[in-house]
Amino acid sequence: MSSRADTAEGRPDRRRSRSAASRAILLEATIASIAERGLEATTLATVSEHAGLSRGLVAFHFAGKEPLIRAALDHANEVYDRSWVHHVHVTPLPAAERLARALAHDLAFAEAFPDYLSFWYALWGAARGKSLYREATLRLDSRYVSELASLIAAAAPPDAPLSPAVATARAEALSAMIYGFWLDVHLGPPRHDAAAARQAAAEALRLHVPGYQGPLPLLRIERR
Repeated sequence: MSSRADTAEGRPDRRRSRSAASRAILLEATIASIAERGLEATTLATVSEHAGLSRGLVAFHFAGKEPLIRAALDHANEVYDRSWVHHVHVTPLPAAERLARALAHDLAFAEAFPDYLSFWYALWGAARGKSLYREATLRLDSRYVSELASLIAAAAPPDAPLSPAVATARAEALSAMIYGFWLDVHLGPPRHDAAAARQAAAEALRLHVPGYQGPLPLLRIERR
C-alpha cells in the first residue's frame, strides 16, 4: 500500500502528465482546425470542438488565439525535426545517399502529415500567419537548405568541386521542388501522385549529384 507521502508526491507528476497530454491534443486540434477551416475561421471554440475538450481547458493552457497558433507552429516544427533526425540521421551514410534519404523523408512526411502541410499553407496565405511563420520557422528553413548544400558539396566529385554558392543554389532548387510536391499533397488528388513524385525527385537528385544512380529509398513514417 502506498504511503500518504508517496501518494502526494505522485499527484504532481500525474497532473503534469495529464496537462501535457491535453496540451498536445489542443495543438493537434489547432493544426486540424486551421488545415480544415483556414486561419481566420479558426477560433478557440473550433479548436475545442476538434479536440473534444472544453473551451475552459483551451483558455487554461493558452491566453488567446495567437499564443495557441504560435504553440501549434512550434509543435509542428518539432514533429518534423524529430522525424528528420530519426529518418535522415539514423546511421553514417555517404553524402549522396543521405541526400536521397532527405528527399525521401520529405515526400514520406507529406504522405503521413497532410494536415500539417495544409496548416503551413494556410499560414502562408494569411498576412498574420506569414508573420508568425517568419518568426518561428525561417531560421529552420535556412538550416535545412544549409544542410542540403553541405551534402551536395560533399557529394561532388573530387575533381569537380562545387563552390558554396553553387551548392546553395542547388539546395534551394531541391527545396523548392519539395515545396511544390507538398503543394500537390495540400491540393489533393488527382494533383498528387506519390510514385511519380518519388521518380521526379530521384531524377532531380541525379541532375544535381551526378554520382547518385539509384532510386530514392522508400521510407514509411508512422504518426504517433
